[in-house]
Amino acid sequence: MDCAACRCVIIENEEFLRCTFENCHKMYHLLCAGGKKLTESISTWVCPECLCATKKGGDNCLTPVGISKSHEVKTSHFERKKYLQLVSEILNTKKLWTICHLRALREEMAGLKDQLENACMHRSAATITPPLAKNAPQLLNQDKMTYTPSEPITKITKTKPKHKLTGDDALDINMTPTDAIEAKRQTANLTEAVHCHVEHAPTLSTALSGPIVEQISTVVRRRNSRPPSLSGTAGPDVTTLKAVEARKHIHLWNMKSGLEEIREYIRQLCPNGTFTVEELSSRGSYKSYKIGVPVAYYDHCMSANVWPVSARLKAWIIYKKPAKPHSIDNASQSFRRTMHQ
Repeated sequence: MDCAACRCVIIENEEFLRCTFENCHKMYHLLCAGGKKLTESISTWVCPECLCATKKGGDNCLTPVGISKSHEVKTSHFERKKYLQLVSEILNTKKLWTICHLRALREEMAGLKDQLENACMHRSAATITPPLAKNAPQLLNQDKMTYTPSEPITKITKTKPKHKLTGDDALDINMTPTDAIEAKRQTANLTEAVHCHVEHAPTLSTALSGPIVEQISTVVRRRNSRPPSLSGTAGPDVTTLKAVEARKHIHLWNMKSGLEEIREYIRQLCPNGTFTVEELSSRGSYKSYKIGVPVAYYDHCMSANVWPVSARLKAWIIYKKPAKPHSIDNASQSFRRTMHQ
């Protein structure tokens, strides 16, 4: 058998102890158990592990719960002494008299406050009531009076013309009759003609009779300031300069074939012309190309019959980049544009 403490083999002639607690039966050397001699009985010895595992104080599951104790018993000696001193001070006659006097003073101050408020209200009412009673009839009569202006009030509504007026046009407007409020003094005659002067049209005049004159206005479209481009027709006998062949570009995407395969196929479609193939960066798992072909082969290359299934193509669109605001170049370009115009 091995010792539960040092894990060494226990020899037959060596002294040892066996735990007697329930089903433990662990064996310990005498030195490992902390004893020099067998001072205790072997039949009642308990190992240290079982001693630590057992509940201290015994089992109290069958012990009845006691009744709650009073607050005075739970308080400490200092708190109890302080409580008794407070009770003695309250029971003292002088303290009771002081409390009664303070209570009476509080009630007296509350009563005096109410009396002061009532006196202030009566005084204010006595000050305001006589002038109010004196001026009340006059105020009531002013509310019933109506306001009559000294001059007649007229409202003139102007109708907007249907066509754009010029400086040479004359417009006659029929003025609708308006009601005027009678006054004591009549200074203006409403039957006279009213002339309306306009700042931008000094020759515009209005009268009280006559229909509205309508004219037909024509809109002239602004001619395009950019002239159409020209193509050169001179041959080698006239000049030795060389120009690039005119091309149209096609946007081809959703392709799996590589750049070399696309070039070979475009060479077959355009056997007698020059072309360009540029691979673009795509967002998906497909490949995208920008193809430039001569104008003569453009319709043939844009046909859906010459491309495989699921291939997508369209005419290449050149988007204009937005101009940067507040830049010197844009200011100079706009200045030049205005100078040319």
